Order: sequence, then C-alpha cells, then structure tokens
Amino acid sequence: MSTAERKATNSTIVTLYDRHADSYETVDLLSHDASARIGAEPGEANEIAGAADEMRQLLLGWLADTSDVIPWERHPRNPPISHGYRED
Repeated sequence: MSTAERKATNSTIVTLYDRHADSYETVDLLSHDASARIGAEPGEANEIAGAADEMRQLLLGWLADTSDVIPWERHPRNPPISHGYRED
C-alpha cells in the first residue's frame, strides 16, 4: 500500500518508508536501528507508529472494498465452475 508520502508492505515482514525523505526506500522506519540511522528524535517513534497504523487501516479498507467473492448461486451469465465448490 502506498500514498504520495509513504509506502508500506505487509508480507511476512512489515516495512514502512518515507517516500519524500527516502525516495529510494533504503531506510525502513519500522526497523530497530532506523531511528539511529536517520537521526530521529525519541518523540518521532509515536509518529512512525501512527503512520504505520494509518497505512494498515488503508490496506484493510482497500482489501474490504476490493474483495471478490464467488456467489453461492450461479448467475445465468457466469460460466460453469468445473473445479469450484458447487455441484451442478
């Protein structure tokens, strides 16, 4: 998930990048030593955690908005599903 300001990934490892300050995405803001590498102030940890939570909520909203569910009953326009859960 990405916005103009940030990009977050959510595979087995969650990452967060500041796309304005780090356009090459080299510093993961959620890594343990990121604050030392970028010279972050201690209060910025809350801002980073808030940004990560915001991106997570955007991702969950996107997943809900774009979910694709196979309907229980066949629609006349749909082709048969030979390997699906329905028996016809």
